[in-house]
Amino acid sequence: MLLELQNLGKSFGEHEVLRDVNAGVERGDRIGIIGANGTGKTTLLRILCGESLPDAGDAAFGTGVTTGYLEQNARLDPSLDIYATMRLVFTPALDAMQEMDALQKQLAADPHNAELTEKIAHCTAVIDAMDAYNMDTQIKKVLNGMGFPADTWTKLAGVLSGGEQTRLRLARLLLERPDLLILDEPTNHLDLETMEWLENYLKAYRGAVLVVSHDRYFLDAVCTRIWELRGKSIKTYRGNYSAYLPQREAADERQQKLHDAAVEKAAKLQDYVDRNLVRASTTKMAQSRRKQLEKLEIVETPDHRGVGAELSL
Repeated sequence: MLLELQNLGKSFGEHEVLRDVNAGVERGDRIGIIGANGTGKTTLLRILCGESLPDAGDAAFGTGVTTGYLEQNARLDPSLDIYATMRLVFTPALDAMQEMDALQKQLAADPHNAELTEKIAHCTAVIDAMDAYNMDTQIKKVLNGMGFPADTWTKLAGVLSGGEQTRLRLARLLLERPDLLILDEPTNHLDLETMEWLENYLKAYRGAVLVVSHDRYFLDAVCTRIWELRGKSIKTYRGNYSAYLPQREAADERQQKLHDAAVEKAAKLQDYVDRNLVRASTTKMAQSRRKQLEKLEIVETPDHRGVGAELSL
């Protein structure tokens, strides 16, 4: 389990946004997060990224799980060009390479030094984990896929348009390959060719993906599960967005039937109480019905705020 949400709750003053949210993320999951505006999508992402703390419950990550978040307003170093921005991802491996060169020279003078050998092994592990010897190949693949041809790589990040900067942030995040990739409207500013490349990239992603999107076709192409934020909690559905729609409709029908049945039962109990409470012969039965009425829980009617209407067609 990469992530487990346990009875998660969040309020802003008296306004409760999330309550008793329970859900989990496994490696390989590609989960679309949907919901009407104001249902807590941004709040949930902020909690998962550590920018906000829950008021109740917990968002528990697995040991050593790495996360990456594409936020809409993150900033790039304006003095770095596109290629150097991507190369920053490999800083730990590049530092390890430099350190290993120095260590190997020391080891040549002292070949039986076990401490030096151990440090070299650590550097090698860092380099291999990032596949750093193929750094240039990885960078070029992602830049080309995200719509940055080679003749743009020397452009400074500071002169890029807002849309280009968003694409570059996304490209860098993809190159980092975190265990859990969290994306907020990733298809903004993407043309069809780039969007198709991103869809294929995410479908083959080895980690897990959480994505907030209003693009139903993107959700259909990428997602294997849907989290719907509704009623201050999460309802989970299997499959992509198209598979979610009939499941939600069936769930709403079941909930409406439960509501209607409870309302009908409450009405009958109340009618019996009203007619018999004052009659000596039936008072005890009426009091029993009244207790049943007090304990009766009426299921809420489904929240029909349609997220479908808010998704791009």
